[in-house]
Amino acid sequence: MSRAGNASVLAVAAASVLMAIGGPGCGSDSGGGAGDGNQGGGPQTGRACTEIGCESGVFADLSGLRKSIPDASRVEVCLGSSCETFDRGQFSYTSVVDRRLKAEGMRRVSMVVFNDSGKVISRSSVRTPSVRSQPNGEGCPPVCFQVAVGLDSEGRLVR
Repeated sequence: MSRAGNASVLAVAAASVLMAIGGPGCGSDSGGGAGDGNQGGGPQTGRACTEIGCESGVFADLSGLRKSIPDASRVEVCLGSSCETFDRGQFSYTSVVDRRLKAEGMRRVSMVVFNDSGKVISRSSVRTPSVRSQPNGEGCPPVCFQVAVGLDSEGRLVR
């Protein structure tokens, strides 16, 4: 077997061992010990935390953009000063990760749409709340803050 193949086998084996002993997943640093009913997960919940991840940022449904603005070639979506650009082939469900987003509150999401020649053909923005997300349950990390937006029939951002 090649070096790369050996490394892959070792990585899978190491991950399997870590999962079997309950670390380094969610809650593994909670101090749970033998006999306390805290099976390697979460602060004294009596249950194990799963290892589902999440990212803070904005999640935008741009799937209707081609229909509402047929000349759209490229779009820039921003959450505050964190921006990502998407081309026509990516007009579906997109996201802009912003790890600085650490709390609930009202957030401004903006979008600029460009045509093939790079001319701005549409601008819109919306203020919408960020929502706390804990995909592994209360008391289990990670904690993320997420904003969701979509488009109206005119191709403008909406909550």
